[in-house]
Amino acid sequence: RASVPAASARLLPLLPLLAPPMAFVAEPPRASVPIASASARPWRRGRVAMGAEGAVGGMAPPKLPKGAFRPKQSLGQCFLQDANYIDRIVDRFTELVREKGQTGANGMPFVVELGPGLGAITQRVHGSFPSMAAVEIDPRAVAVLRQSMPTLDVFEQDLLTVDYTGLAASRGCRMNIIANLPYMITTDALLALAAHAGAIRFAYVMVQKEVADKVVAQPGSKEYGVLAAVLQSCARPRKTFQLPGSAFYPAPKVTSAMLEIEFKDLEELPKVDGACLLEVVRVCFQQRGKLLKHSLKGLIEKERGVIPKQLEKMTAETLKPKDFEEITRALLPRSSKV
Repeated sequence: RASVPAASARLLPLLPLLAPPMAFVAEPPRASVPIASASARPWRRGRVAMGAEGAVGGMAPPKLPKGAFRPKQSLGQCFLQDANYIDRIVDRFTELVREKGQTGANGMPFVVELGPGLGAITQRVHGSFPSMAAVEIDPRAVAVLRQSMPTLDVFEQDLLTVDYTGLAASRGCRMNIIANLPYMITTDALLALAAHAGAIRFAYVMVQKEVADKVVAQPGSKEYGVLAAVLQSCARPRKTFQLPGSAFYPAPKVTSAMLEIEFKDLEELPKVDGACLLEVVRVCFQQRGKLLKHSLKGLIEKERGVIPKQLEKMTAETLKPKDFEEITRALLPRSSKV
């Protein structure tokens, strides 16, 4: 399904979004406006939408007529309805923005919510940060958000297609993201954020508990893999608290967790192309227990390259994120940014 149906195109804010190929962005945001996307990848199953039926923080989320907004199985929608968890999420996010957020040309931090649903969290965040934007693919939710919060910039789009770098450039500062990520595309979504690390100050995201464990995993553990190696190379992730399925309607059969992902300062970001780093990391973990000189043999022959001598007899599961950057620079000279 196209992310911007013709009937809704005229309702989109003037700022269009389009994701470029994956690459770490270490330079400051550019003063340019991205190009509009003609289509987007469909939103897959497993999405836990941040909507609610009850009043939250003194504000009741907008409602459609009875039966008009049932959770869609095709979108995997489950609405966060526990007011205590909503309060906890919003309070912590607000604290993070005020502690770490940068201010743009308008003197305000730039906040972006991914997957706002009916706006249970959006209403409260928008009250504190009126210049925020939201990205939502469900046209029913988009209509509700625009009606209930006319000043909110709402983009009817798949979060995997967003040009976060261009969006940050338009506001003149790195953005602060709050999101609940669709379970079936969580890995792609997190890697998309990593690809735009230079445009994001931090992200406070809801994911499946098992994914959170993989993101914060340390070398040598069974959970350590591609997600940990890539994200920890450009950010400092931290798992905070868990949410039971009973906090949602309908209740999913999984436990969720909140992740705080603080992206590194621009000068600390990897000095290699993000797509090249991801390629090397993925190849390494395809045979995670093999010595690198064997697991990378195909790539070494293809690129006619070498890997650092001191790392040849190590395995992917024992490498630190910095080691993958070193291997990428040595094996793929074209990847270097310095």
